[in-house]
This record gives sequence, structure tokens and C-alpha cells, in this order.
Amino acid sequence: MDAGLQPNPSGAELFQDHCASCHGMDGKLGASGAKDLSKSRLNDDRIRKMIEKGKGNMPPMGAVLGSQIAIDSVINYTKTLRK
Repeated sequence: MDAGLQPNPSGAELFQDHCASCHGMDGKLGASGAKDLSKSRLNDDRIRKMIEKGKGNMPPMGAVLGSQIAIDSVINYTKTLRK
């Protein structure tokens, strides 16, 4: 690996950096009207659309996350928060 390249951050790391301030690390915080992710039953396509386009107070995060791999990682992580 090139010394200048960093490994891709995990879904948990991306979530912590970009989502937890409103959703909380457990998905239940609800700041700024954020939905409780522990109760979400959205499928991957719906979650992807919400991440990419935003909804309500949630801004679009597609460009922030920067790649489909990163978005997939966040999707997979958010599903681990479900009860």
C-alpha cells in the first residue's frame, strides 16, 4: 500500500463522524428531528436514497461520504442498530 493512502474508514467510523451528532451512536438520539434508527425497517434502496438526497432536516450526505462503498458501509452499520 502506498504510504500516502489511508485505509477506508468503517461504516461505524463514518457514522460517528457524519451522523452520530443527530442520530447518536446507538441511533436513538433524535437531535434536530433525526429518526430513531433502531426502529427503522427501510430497505437498502430507501436508506441509500435518504443518505444521498437527504430528507427533512437531514442534509444530503452522498457527496460528503464520497463513494458508493462508503455509503454501503454506512447502510450496513445503520442496520446493526436495529432492535
